[in-house]
Amino acid sequence: MCLLLPLLLAFTRSGGTTQSGGAGAVGVEQSTEQMVTYFKTVDELLATAKEEYSAGNSEAANEALIEAYLENFEYVEAPLEEVDHELVEELEETLRVDLPEMVNAAVSSEEFGTAVDAVLVELDQAEALLR
Repeated sequence: MCLLLPLLLAFTRSGGTTQSGGAGAVGVEQSTEQMVTYFKTVDELLATAKEEYSAGNSEAANEALIEAYLENFEYVEAPLEEVDHELVEELEETLRVDLPEMVNAAVSSEEFGTAVDAVLVELDQAEALLR
């Protein structure tokens, strides 16, 4: 049963449609509507990270970054990979490594905000590629 739980969760999150293989979240096939929702959630979580960081709450900023990447971006990564590998690599590096490192390094709020704004532009480009 323990081995089936991740697959069951992925199947449930996908609305019952799955696809084998691929990178990202267990090769889950996503509808356009689901992908739009994931992108919107990533945008909202990045805005939250930016607000929390500006308010001096680094822990909450990091939590928002982790949720943006693991619970949302991961689900659009595989279909995006098929369209623009380089953009996926760049977004993954920024979301998973660069932004959390900036928080941990205690960069200025302005510098962090500028980095978040830049990745939001790239996420908009990625979303447009998948529509």
